[in-house]
Amino acid sequence: MKKASGFTLIELVVVIVILGVLAVTVAPRFLNLQTDAKNSALLGLKGALESAMAVSYGKLAIDGLENDGNVFFFPGVREADWCERCYFMYGYPGNSSMTFPYLLSEITATPNEDSDWFVGAGGAKPDQIIFSFPERFEGTVLNSDNCYLQYTASKLDIETQQVTPYTLEVIPCE
Repeated sequence: MKKASGFTLIELVVVIVILGVLAVTVAPRFLNLQTDAKNSALLGLKGALESAMAVSYGKLAIDGLENDGNVFFFPGVREADWCERCYFMYGYPGNSSMTFPYLLSEITATPNEDSDWFVGAGGAKPDQIIFSFPERFEGTVLNSDNCYLQYTASKLDIETQQVTPYTLEVIPCE
């Protein structure tokens, strides 16, 4: 008499049911990969901007302009080979979105679906600049309440005469 080897039908059904339950409980975590990837991209942009702003601060410091409240680089006004149309306040970019494309080539200030990042309006205050994915904007205004990087420019506190440093805050994607 031959001895049977292998799995019984009941054992196979139990294994399939267990795998199905695991798949249903674990799948939502893995289906959220796009949101995680976008949040990671925002954090990467934050790091790249911080590095680019540190370099621009150094260039302004070499020229003795790091403590100046209004530094404009425009053709015919003050020129710099590294930043053609830029505005800085106390060593860091001011509240002009046109400065950032000169600091980081992946950013555009004109609506363009081919660009990685778009810089535009949408902050609660006039000194806030918003960075996000191009599809998150209508024209130059943010049309979303999440999934962006918010930059607030340095400014002088009139009462204390102290410069408030810039802030970069990631508002994560949901």
